[in-house]
Amino acid sequence: MNELQPMPETNFTVTQSNLVVVELGNSVPYTGKLTALAKHDVLKIIHKGLKNDARKGFDIEAFLQFKATPLRAAPTGGTSTTAVTVTTNGATATTNNVAMGSGHIKALGDYMREANIPGFVDDDYIGVSHPSTWRPFKNELETIFQYVREGHEKIYSGEVGRYEGFRFVEQNFIPKGGSDASTVFNPYTKTADPWVNGKSSWAMFFGKLLPHASATMH
Repeated sequence: MNELQPMPETNFTVTQSNLVVVELGNSVPYTGKLTALAKHDVLKIIHKGLKNDARKGFDIEAFLQFKATPLRAAPTGGTSTTAVTVTTNGATATTNNVAMGSGHIKALGDYMREANIPGFVDDDYIGVSHPSTWRPFKNELETIFQYVREGHEKIYSGEVGRYEGFRFVEQNFIPKGGSDASTVFNPYTKTADPWVNGKSSWAMFFGKLLPHASATMH
């Protein structure tokens, strides 16, 4: 623009949304007599149990919200080890028939970056799944990094680590499976309903909390 021209003006739209807060709670009754006669710290034990119960409750509620993401990714054709097919309607018709590997991570990372999904922390995305779901992928990483000092130390410490701009986290509380067609899966009772062929299970990948900022890999 010319030196004497005024600075151009623009604007943006702020959209207000609603948030519904649902309260959850649990309690363990006890009496003063129990506290006085017990040979253990009753309150400490109860607090520990309630904290554990709260953690599990939060895990379930968070999982159910994450599972509601409109973005679903599955290996292209159900068997590709290098490409994923992404749908945006909260469902996928692809039947997965291959374990998760490094090729899927690369393809999913490319998609998320090209979709302008920002990183969750330090420009990295986060991936969460079961240890056995990550196992084939971890085996690949061990082969890739086995002759590198840093990689060797990761193998020894059992760290999942980082790869292609993703940080990987293991969880072992939410059960496996739970497709949209499942009538058995129930995270509240830890009732699993694994994929029919057992080749993999769900894995969830996160960017920042913006619209369409998460994807579920099947």
